[in-house]
Amino acid sequence: MRISMFINLEDPHGHMPKLKGKAAEVKALIPALVHVWKFHMDALLVEHVAILDGLQSSVLMDNILDGYPDVDVWPNDALKVFVDASWNYARCQNAVAAHYNRFGFFLFDVTIKTHWTLHCAMEAPFLNPRRSWNYIGEDFMSKSRDLHTSCCKGNSPASSVNKFADKYCHAMGHTLTLLDSGGDL
Repeated sequence: MRISMFINLEDPHGHMPKLKGKAAEVKALIPALVHVWKFHMDALLVEHVAILDGLQSSVLMDNILDGYPDVDVWPNDALKVFVDASWNYARCQNAVAAHYNRFGFFLFDVTIKTHWTLHCAMEAPFLNPRRSWNYIGEDFMSKSRDLHTSCCKGNSPASSVNKFADKYCHAMGHTLTLLDSGGDL
């Protein structure tokens, strides 16, 4: 853990602290945050209890994701825990954000990741979220950016998107064919 995961070192008092880091780093930090938060929280403040509840829900979701990495569909008990924890996490995050935002403390921003987690929870009865969500391999975004950059040269914005989609589909087709034939990536 580094202090730069929480604040901007060049202007530490200029912005609200926010947890930043790679998914694997943040994921490994959450169980420790649960213990630290339990020690420092005020159990009489409903907002503090909601923060603890949200952190615990995050740990539950990660435990389910880690517990069934290679199955296409989860057993019903794991599915129920994941879905309940996902919705509970989103409720806690929304409630805490709404509370603190009105005071100008934007500490619990609701992001697209929260929204996507709920989509994964809704699809979980049919497909293990690990099959549709790249949680730890976030380097896909940089690879996509590099691919799209290569498609922009000499093309209009619309053409570059089409070229990107064509190249991506071709690469995925090649990858899936390789995997179907028993090959390794």
